[in-house]
Order: sequence, then C-alpha cells, then structure tokens
Amino acid sequence: MQYDIKILDFTKDVQGFRIGTCDVQINYQNDKWEIFRNIGVFNKDDKQWISFPKTKRTKLDEATGQEKDVWLPTYERSPPLDKEMYDKILSKLEL
Repeated sequence: MQYDIKILDFTKDVQGFRIGTCDVQINYQNDKWEIFRNIGVFNKDDKQWISFPKTKRTKLDEATGQEKDVWLPTYERSPPLDKEMYDKILSKLEL
C-alpha cells in the first residue's frame, strides 16, 4: 500500500522520556486519508518511538464482579499500523 505521511503539528513537551506530541496525516493513493492526533513522541538514549493515545474505560470484571479500569486505543484500524509506518512517522519528525 502506497501512502505519504505529513506531520501536521509537533508540540515540544518534555516530561521524562516524552519529548512532545504530534498530529499526523496519512494520505493514500486512492484520495483517502486519516489523521492521528496527540501521538506521544519519546526518546531515551539512542532510541526513539511513538505511542498512540489511549482512553480509560471502566468495565465489569465478570470473574470478580468488580469494576476495573481498562485502557483502550483511541483509534483502531484494520489492518493495524505496521512497523514501516511507525518508522516513516519518526523519520518525518526529524528528531
């Protein structure tokens, strides 16, 4: 699948290993696109990575009958993003 990645916004916000957040637009050949907002950008030593945001939901644990917090991705897609796409996003950030 051919696509182009564009960084729409990068906000520097250093907190521990997090160096900021960014919004990314992915444009596909068939004039379709998708935008991912508030992606965490991290750096530790010589390693860099991104993390997509999650949201907390309370679910009933059927085994115990108690409610517990579950973290879910704010955006899911099929097929899931592959390593190549993660690497392209990082290269576009020019860290």
